[in-house]
Amino acid sequence: MDEAPRHVLHHLPKCGGNSLKQALLAHFVLVEDYAHRGMLAQDHEPAEVFANRRLDLDAVHWDAIPPRLLTGHFDLPGCRLFERYPETAAPPYRRITFLRDPLARAVSHYRFARRTGRFLIEQDSLETFLDAQRNPVARLIAADPEDALEALKAYWFVGVLEEVDRDLAAL
Repeated sequence: MDEAPRHVLHHLPKCGGNSLKQALLAHFVLVEDYAHRGMLAQDHEPAEVFANRRLDLDAVHWDAIPPRLLTGHFDLPGCRLFERYPETAAPPYRRITFLRDPLARAVSHYRFARRTGRFLIEQDSLETFLDAQRNPVARLIAADPEDALEALKAYWFVGVLEEVDRDLAAL
């Protein structure tokens, strides 16, 4: 008998992950693996503390009904998905993620950061902030941003936020 698929949602920040999680609740029970984020940047859980709270994936009841879905940002240094759970790059794991138009994602990130004060943004203007962006999503997917397209091959499903209804139906 084949092992049950183990689904992992790589919730890329500012790519519609919270809405996706709500939609996926109709099919999965979420197993969340997020670092604690305080209201201010200095209140965030340090990466080294989060790194020590790694989930035991063998203890997750993947074959339960409804099935489990591991989800997290995996955005801290040393805790990116390919570092934290490298085993998820191959079956029986099925990595899922959704991408977003890069400009729309960056503008959303800037507005969120300015509104909440949760991230230290030294740039005053949106233009300066955008100029400082160096493909942050690629850094979350691959150790070397130049390898991001190759790294996406380890994902079972890659959706596009701007086509979310179509892609959720395909998923």
